[in-house]
Amino acid sequence: GGVSIYIQEVFSKAIAYISVKIDLDAIAKLQLETSIEDIRSRILAWKPLKLKNASNMVSIQSNVMTSAPLRVYPPDNSPERMLFSLQRLKLELPNVVIKGIPTVGRAVIKDVSGKGDSLQLLVEGTNFREVCVCFYPIVSTLIIVLS
Repeated sequence: GGVSIYIQEVFSKAIAYISVKIDLDAIAKLQLETSIEDIRSRILAWKPLKLKNASNMVSIQSNVMTSAPLRVYPPDNSPERMLFSLQRLKLELPNVVIKGIPTVGRAVIKDVSGKGDSLQLLVEGTNFREVCVCFYPIVSTLIIVLS
């Protein structure tokens, strides 16, 4: 989704896969501090894709620092199920969380007083404890607002 240039199906006589071109400029602008290898690992670990964590299911073409596309191979490559499997991959790949807490949509630290001495942590999503653990070393005087 947000850090890909395209996600497209590729078909040849011998093989079919999903090609994902990663936008390294978008990753840098968002300050995600992640690599192509990290993205590959997150794709393999994303449960809805059901890739069974097999290392050959997602391959990186050429150097990991280039913006060469990732290849994601379908878990079911039988001729009868290949198209369905590719379409499911293409539909689910934009939902893969490559950095952060998957159940949290957004977390914002708000300066209530304008001086930095009174802050609020606003969290959209679930797993609030994990968000607090992330912010604890940074901010010790935090007002937590549940919404």
